Amino acid sequence: MSQLSFAHFMDSLKIRQTPALIWYGAPGERIELSGRVLDNWVSKSANFLYEECDIEVGDTISLPAAAHWRSVALSLAALRVGAVASVRTGTDEAQDEPYQVAAGFSPEDFSSVDANVYALVEVAALGMRYMGEIPTDREYVDYTSEVRAYADLYMGFNQPTPDTPALSDSTHRQLITRVIDLSQQIKEQVPEGVQALEVTGSPALAVAEILAVMHAGYAVIILDDRFDFTAGDRHLKIYADERAQILQHS
Repeated sequence: MSQLSFAHFMDSLKIRQTPALIWYGAPGERIELSGRVLDNWVSKSANFLYEECDIEVGDTISLPAAAHWRSVALSLAALRVGAVASVRTGTDEAQDEPYQVAAGFSPEDFSSVDANVYALVEVAALGMRYMGEIPTDREYVDYTSEVRAYADLYMGFNQPTPDTPALSDSTHRQLITRVIDLSQQIKEQVPEGVQALEVTGSPALAVAEILAVMHAGYAVIILDDRFDFTAGDRHLKIYADERAQILQHS
């Protein structure tokens, strides 16, 4: 990480065999990705963005706010290709120009979005393709199906520099510096025995926290915010099963 390079972070992540990301969706849905497997999905997604969507360094990718493991993969893939992930909140101001790529979990997610490429993402944890009805009002790309065909090694055709924008308010250099600082806080504050930390909110907005938890050696837990995890103490059971707690930091 001292090289201030997101690519260097991914190189260190892909040799990790232990869980890096754990996602809980509908009751009974749990996805666990090791560092190596997560890197594969990020690389596949980066290749999809570069080859299928003609993404270039500095372009913006629009993502829904929903928390999902595929949102994590797309958010990290945006960094990998030098793009900025923008989160749709439903109150966005009118766009000055189309996004290069807009991703969504249903066609309704694109109701007020102008983009060059509309990528549909399946919500079901292990879905092999987008399972919903696809209207004919515009041309869509089935990300869930198409991404599987791409190589699980990203060759770096688009390569961001330390000064390339990473988020709406920071460059790659600033993001990685924050990741390093937050990672150190986590190591100092998390009690012994904890193995995973829940990161809340949109993955694209919480990308620094996600990277910091992984860099500190813990697994990131993402809970699908479409479901009430407090019902029946499901949240507490997840924490007990995963030896986890919520991420707390200043």
